[in-house]
Amino acid sequence: MAAKFFFKGLNELRAIAALSVIFHHLELYSFREKRASLFNVPFLENFISNLGKNGVYLFFVLSGFLITYLLLKEKEQQQDVRIKDFYLRRVFRIWPLYFILFLVAFVFIPLLVSQTTFFDSETYYMSLIHDAERYKTHTVLLYLLLLSNFALPVVGASQSWSVSVEEQFYLIWPHLVKRFSRRKLLLAFIFLFVGILAYQVLHLPYYALLKKIPLEIMAIGGVFAYCWFYHKNILEKYFRNNLLFAANLGLLFLGLLYPLPKIFLAVMFGLLILFVITDRSINLRNKTLAWLGTISYGIYMYHPFMMFLSSAISNKFFRQDDGAYKILFYLLTITFTIAISYLSYHFIEKKLIAFKDKKFSTLK
Repeated sequence: MAAKFFFKGLNELRAIAALSVIFHHLELYSFREKRASLFNVPFLENFISNLGKNGVYLFFVLSGFLITYLLLKEKEQQQDVRIKDFYLRRVFRIWPLYFILFLVAFVFIPLLVSQTTFFDSETYYMSLIHDAERYKTHTVLLYLLLLSNFALPVVGASQSWSVSVEEQFYLIWPHLVKRFSRRKLLLAFIFLFVGILAYQVLHLPYYALLKKIPLEIMAIGGVFAYCWFYHKNILEKYFRNNLLFAANLGLLFLGLLYPLPKIFLAVMFGLLILFVITDRSINLRNKTLAWLGTISYGIYMYHPFMMFLSSAISNKFFRQDDGAYKILFYLLTITFTIAISYLSYHFIEKKLIAFKDKKFSTLK
């Protein structure tokens, strides 16, 4: 009988990643609108300016870890990886929200803005919406083909670049797991990771293009999954150690506060995942975060439009330099985002997840 496979603690990490992206975007929005922002605080500049990107990297490492582990589990149980079923599971989980946001960004928002003056106070987003270059055919096609990481940012859909990166990662990864034996698989993972890294370090042809597909971050998650799948009995005793867990959190804090290489952060994220899924006396388990993690895909995808809407509403009640404006801006954005994400999960995502698990899940 097919069943869902679940790691305790990963939803909490998803929630932290999603909230990090929202916090970054809220401060970035205020900064771009020339309002009070933490971007203007010198000692927080690196932390704030990279927080959203680092939240996305956490998502990437989580995705690489979980997808690889599930593929290895499937291969162990079935002696094969059913590529078609894998892609159908991804389609039913990822595509519905992606294309809902596509319609919001390319149809609903331009129509809304053209029919009302409600958003006229939002200068930065309005300048993007009035930029015809962002709505030309080639941009629309890039978004439609899940290549939004190569397209100009479009209000309401620019965050989808990371979803496109994940879909591009999935074009490669399941085939590696399917075709390589256990011993050769780790070498394939490492070779891919080192190859991408070397390509970037050496600035070889199309280097700038490759930077838009940070597959090496997801590959790190895959390597950690491989190690945990095949060597859990050896590793578990180390990841139960609370002192090592505290050291990992300390190094992560330094990596977030100072401009350290993204590979360092990705490795720290990979270690954090293993610490979190291991049962211990001190952990990051939390019911509220776990619930937010369940709807984190919606939180990540819906929040830019909710932010745009919330700022326009806040402007109707308070001056932009008023502290009450920022409080209302934050409060409305978070409330609207969580509400729409919950409704989306309950009425759309949850039903599709149940369908794809019933029809295309192969784990026993």
